[in-house]
Amino acid sequence: MTIHSAKGLEFKNVFIVGVEENLFPSSQMGQKTLEDFEEERRLFYVALTRAEQHAYISFARQRYKWGKPEFCNKSRFIDEIDPQYLDMPVEKDPNFYSDSSNLPFSAPKPRPQNAQIPGFKTISPNQPDMFQKLNKLREAKKETDAFDFSNPEEIQAGMLVEHQRFGRGKVLQMEGNMPDMKATVFFQNAGKKQLLLKFAKLRIIS
Repeated sequence: MTIHSAKGLEFKNVFIVGVEENLFPSSQMGQKTLEDFEEERRLFYVALTRAEQHAYISFARQRYKWGKPEFCNKSRFIDEIDPQYLDMPVEKDPNFYSDSSNLPFSAPKPRPQNAQIPGFKTISPNQPDMFQKLNKLREAKKETDAFDFSNPEEIQAGMLVEHQRFGRGKVLQMEGNMPDMKATVFFQNAGKKQLLLKFAKLRIIS
């Protein structure tokens, strides 16, 4: 979803992608006012504060724009976060970091090669705990694939259903038409939820 549409919502884990110079803030910032720039900073704050437990920020070394590869620098907004709240790999690419010392409108500058950033943890791909996390994700995917859900067109109000995450519940109301039909379901463990049936993957119990 967009950051604007996430306002007022909260999630245990939030993923913010494309946090790079010329994307966030956008490449048009040089043509805008300081107020416009502050608005993008406020949007980044909104995105971060949607997370109840963890916020994962990603940025690319290189991406294709208009069919051409371009090298990227991480957003200056990341540099504005207190390092004690970041758990980030130390990159050896001297062109990968930005220098936000001359904010708000300065161009990014590379850090020295093999620079160590105070407060940042060095993450090695050989660390066992990283692979344990990957294995857990693979196991979770297998469990999701194994869940036998019912045809959404068969679900009706009054039925007892089961959701892989929310558990068992009762369908209170149906709205709209397929493929965009929504169901309001009261789950014993999660309360009332409104779900889009084509994505909800509900299993009919009775």
